[in-house]
Amino acid sequence: TGALAKYLNPDADTSTTDAAVSALTSSLPAGLTVLDPAPAEDNDSINVTKATAQKYQLTSVADLAAHAGDLTLGAPPEFKLRPQGIPGLERTYGVTFGTFRPLKGAALVNALKNGQVDAANIFSTDPAIAANDFVTLTDDKRLFGAQNIVPLVRADAATPEVSAALDAVNAKLTTATLSDLLKKTDIDKQDPATVAKEFLTANGLG
Repeated sequence: TGALAKYLNPDADTSTTDAAVSALTSSLPAGLTVLDPAPAEDNDSINVTKATAQKYQLTSVADLAAHAGDLTLGAPPEFKLRPQGIPGLERTYGVTFGTFRPLKGAALVNALKNGQVDAANIFSTDPAIAANDFVTLTDDKRLFGAQNIVPLVRADAATPEVSAALDAVNAKLTTATLSDLLKKTDIDKQDPATVAKEFLTANGLG
């Protein structure tokens, strides 16, 4: 929600789910609509290894302020200039990293795991976080805002039947559930259709 709302309106308030959905709805082009948001968020997050968290006593993004000057941040290239990226970390938390390395995907995960970067911007549903026991630092000031999963559909296709079906699925999607589903498909290489069917059946939707 929040990322799309900010894309459509850079001044949008995305601090909460309700605010993000409201901002998104009011900014959508004609002919499009959104349905109910899921509890699940695929949000930006700052992660460190357990060793780094223990060394610097890190639990929140704010804790980085005293140490960031000696640390290297790894993140996708666009994070360097995004309002919610490096500029936002500096403005909101007073966190200024000594070095920035533009990385993404597996290269970013491996760099954090191998100590080539000290902190990494990884999406919160990425199964690599749990698989590597990374520590996600809490975003107490909601810099990254609300990024709930939300169906974006053509208004003429959002019939009561379609809306009800999608809303029922969305209601069962938590961040942990979505991360687990991604682990099954991306890491365990299970068939996506089978994983989806098992999820629907387990939640009485199949």
